[in-house]
Formats: sequence, C-alpha cells, structure tokens
Amino acid sequence: NMYGITETAIHATHGRVVFASDGSFDATVGRPLPDLRILILDRFLEPVPVGVPGEIFVGGPALARGYLNNPDLTAERFIDDPHTPGQRLYRSGDLALFRPDGQIRYLGRKDRQLKVRGYRIEPAEIESALRAIDGVSDALVTTRPGPQGPNLTAYLVTAPDGQVRHRAVTEGLRGSLPGYMVPTHYFTVPALPTTVNGKADHDGLHTTATVLTADHTPSRLPTSTESSLLAIWSTLLDTPCTDPTANFFELGGDSITALR
Repeated sequence: NMYGITETAIHATHGRVVFASDGSFDATVGRPLPDLRILILDRFLEPVPVGVPGEIFVGGPALARGYLNNPDLTAERFIDDPHTPGQRLYRSGDLALFRPDGQIRYLGRKDRQLKVRGYRIEPAEIESALRAIDGVSDALVTTRPGPQGPNLTAYLVTAPDGQVRHRAVTEGLRGSLPGYMVPTHYFTVPALPTTVNGKADHDGLHTTATVLTADHTPSRLPTSTESSLLAIWSTLLDTPCTDPTANFFELGGDSITALR
C-alpha cells in the first residue's frame, strides 16, 4: 500500500500489507520512501506524539517547485520547514498518525475533499450545482463503498411541492460539472441530519433515505440476454438495473468495471 500526492512526484510512502489467516488485515500506508521525509504536525506546526492524529507534511527532493502561475496557493501549501532550516515542506491537507512501530495510518482529509477513482473532488461544488436544480432545496454529497471502490452519492432535500427525478438531476449536473463529479447514487431525505454541534451527521444520513425516483418506466421488457447483462450490472454497480435502454456509464460504470 502506498500514499502519494502529485506535488511530491506521486508516491511518498510504501508498506507491505500482511493478511491474517482469516483474511483480515491492518492497513497502513507504510513508511516514507528513502528520499522523502514525512512529518505529522499539529496546527502549530509541532510534531504530534505517536498515536495522535495530525496533518501530513512531506519534505525532500521530490517536492514540486510550486503551482504554475498560482503564487498564492504555492505560498499556502509549500512552506519553509520550521524544524530543518533551508528545507521546504508540502502541506498535504491529509490526516494521519504514527503507530508505535513507525508505520503511518492514513485517516482521511482535513477538509471535506473526496478522492474517487483518482480524482480529488470538492463536494461543496457538487452540492451547489444540485441546489440550483428545480425542486432541490438542500443537498449533501459524500461517498458510499461499492464493489469497485467508493462511489459519489448525493442526498437531496426536495421542496414540499417538488417532483425531482433521477434523470433530471443527472442531466442538470452534466450541464455544469465534468463527468467524474456527477454522483452515481441519489437518495432523498426529509432533512439533512446534524450532530449535537450542528455539523452534518453522515452516519445518520441513510436511516431516513429513500432512492430517488427514476424518470420513466422502460418502454419494453429486456430480452433474455439483456436480463443476464442487467443482472451483472446490478452486481458490479451495486444498484438495481432493470431498464434495457439504460446507459452503463450513467449508472456509475467506468472502463475498469466494463472490463470486469
């Protein structure tokens, strides 16, 4: 297993994943590659103790010089190393901790950025586009685990008199977002649940969620061959597939899933 970011020439750590006899494993991202340094720092840029979460900072000769034609973002993300004069660090925005054995456990993003099929995605951008669709009063975008990895999933709060349909939502998003930012699963909820401190309660989302209604009834029944194919799609895409005129990629398929 490896951890990497484009700004550090892709890979920064490497570790072997060891499986137990029952198939379980304790996944880490390993240790830094020989020519890189990994620091896990708190908000004061001080090292955190073993076992305590902090932000990953990467140093070493693999660091990029900065972002092309974007000096403000370069200054924000590439900083002087406060612990090694003359060296630089890249502020990743990723959270992790050091285990007692020196292995690094990756914990996720410091902000809400999602990573799906190699793309880093800002869910707020998708949520803004969803709220611009007629009948959608609020939205929250997150990921759900699927057979081929995480899938973008949207939870929609619809207006009381709104009739929102699946195809209308996806077509609305495709008019303003690149394809990889269009969710593959849609649910409606009465309201977005929150925790006691007012933040979105992701764990409570699915308890009141219902699948967003499809736009139309298939114009014909599938043939026996199409039925077999739709059953395969349902398994691979983790979503019911019954329409013989459906688009594999609009349902969440991709080139790797197509090969399977």
